[in-house]
Amino acid sequence: MGRNQNRDKPKKEKKKGGRHGGGGRMSAPDASAKKKDRMSKREMRRRSKQKREDQWREDLAKFSTQLAVFGLKIKEVKGDGNCLFRTIADQMEGDENKHLEYRKQIVRLSCRYLLDVDRLHHEEQGVL
Repeated sequence: MGRNQNRDKPKKEKKKGGRHGGGGRMSAPDASAKKKDRMSKREMRRRSKQKREDQWREDLAKFSTQLAVFGLKIKEVKGDGNCLFRTIADQMEGDENKHLEYRKQIVRLSCRYLLDVDRLHHEEQGVL
């Protein structure tokens, strides 16, 4: 069959109406069923959200217990882009405002490590 294979088939009638195919209003039983379905879905979403929140609280409590073994605790710090260093400073010294010193130390150590790795890589390749 070629390009004109649909030429002999009868055309389907187009449905009249809006997006859902109906031509007008729904009957009362249909509308009631749809409303119940929406309410049921809404309730399922609410329960699911509540379950996730409960699970989050439970996980947070477990994590807090695990941290306590090491003398650490969960604490909110200022979210200004230095939060990693603020948390380290807070846990190490009890003062998140000492974050800059920890940032400097970590950057210094990271650069030294990267230079060592780069040097070793070049030695392995026979390039100095």
